[in-house]
Amino acid sequence: MAVGVVEAEIGRLKTDGLLDGVRTWRVDRGFDAMGRVAVWVWLIVGPEGPDPRRSAEVRELVRNTVSRSATEADWVYVSFTDAEGDAR
Repeated sequence: MAVGVVEAEIGRLKTDGLLDGVRTWRVDRGFDAMGRVAVWVWLIVGPEGPDPRRSAEVRELVRNTVSRSATEADWVYVSFTDAEGDAR
């Protein structure tokens, strides 16, 4: 799995208007604490979003999209953060 493929898939979601409130994102690949191949996606948001009522939906949408494009990843972690790196 190339990180660029995952970034392109997330970009498609953004272009399609499905990631309101997400300014940009960061993707990394490696092994998690259990030794599984994993992908980490940090959705970098501004003060306006995403709507807290939709954050679980957005998280699942990104997780499912990345899972389909990153076929050898055992797990996909999705987190929201602000530009300073503080978790949301």
